[in-house]
Parts: sequence; structure tokens; C-alpha cells
Amino acid sequence: EPFDVQELNDGSTIELHSLNQNEELFNQYAPQAKFAIWTCADGKNYRLLLEDTYYPRMREFYGTRVNQCMVDFWDIVEKERGKIMKFIFIPVSVLVFALFLIMMFFPTLFGETGQMIVMGVALVGFIVVNVVVNKKVEKIVNENNSIAVEKIKNIIGHKRFEELLDEQQKHYDDFFHVNEEVVEEVSEEIPALEGSEEVVEEETTDNTSSEE
Repeated sequence: EPFDVQELNDGSTIELHSLNQNEELFNQYAPQAKFAIWTCADGKNYRLLLEDTYYPRMREFYGTRVNQCMVDFWDIVEKERGKIMKFIFIPVSVLVFALFLIMMFFPTLFGETGQMIVMGVALVGFIVVNVVVNKKVEKIVNENNSIAVEKIKNIIGHKRFEELLDEQQKHYDDFFHVNEEVVEEVSEEIPALEGSEEVVEEETTDNTSSEE
């Protein structure tokens, strides 16, 4: 059950849930320092899963107005990405696929040398278009992300925004320090079997406020 439900401007909702209560997602994301996980099944209503000790410290980052900014950001990015896919990527993909079908069913149409040239041009063209599409999408994401961040700063306050980023880093440090202590205590209580090897992976954190 959600511990809070937020209603957005368009009537859609965001349900806030405990990430800790979903053991599978917690084990998947918490070790990666991802303590806020967004999901959306119907493209309109959202679920936001928050780690239990993270949310109280970062509550202001997940208020209704801030979450509205995040949802607006995703909506804009998805619409622009859809346009790019529809008018650039899909037509080029269809064209390349059609060329391969023509060469498959009519191998003598271009001749052996012509086939190699057409295949090479089609492949290079497809790769170039893919690179261009990715750069366009990346540009759209970066531009709209900057706009969304500025809106969030205006909602929270620029000074408080920076304070929350510091608080976020402290939470990362506290979370992994506590969990490292738990691992050490368990390893002391349960001795390793003879002949076994203990593998320790270094954990890393990032400074993002959410997982989109």
C-alpha cells in the first residue's frame, strides 16, 4: 500500500511506496545508490519507490510540485523522442530493410559489385542515422533537464537545493557505511569454509536525486 498519493495537474497520480518493502527492487537498486525508483505501467499514473531512510532526509525533493516538474520533463522528452523515431529513424530503417529484401530476391539486379556497394552504403547510412538520432535525443534530454532543474530550484529555493544535494551525499555515505559494518559483523560470526575464497566488490555511488 502507498504511504502517500499525489495528484498531478492532469488528474494522474503518483503513489509513494517504500522501496524496502519490495525486496527484489531493493536488492537490485540500493547497492547502486539508487534510492528513488520511478515506474509507470499505463503512461499516466506513476509509482515512486523510496528507500526508508532516504525519503525523510530528502522529502522536499519528492513533493507534489517537484514531482510534477519531473513528470513534465519526461513527457516532453518522450514526445520529442517519438517524433524523431517516427520521422527519421523508422523511415531509414524501413528503407535499409527494403534494400536488403530487394538484393535477397533479385541478386542480379545490382550485380555482385553493386550489391556490395549498396550494402555498404546502407549499413553506413544506418549507423550514421543512429548516431544522429542519439545525439538529438541526448540534446533534448540535456536541454529539458536544465529547465526542469531550474524550476525545482525555484520551488525549493537555490540555497536549500544545494543543501539537499549535500544531504543526499551524506545519506549515501551513511547508508553504505552502515551496510559495510553489517557485512563485517556477519563475516566475523560465520567463518568461511576451508578452501573458499571471499570476493569483495567495491561499491560506487552517484549523485543523482532519482532514477528515471
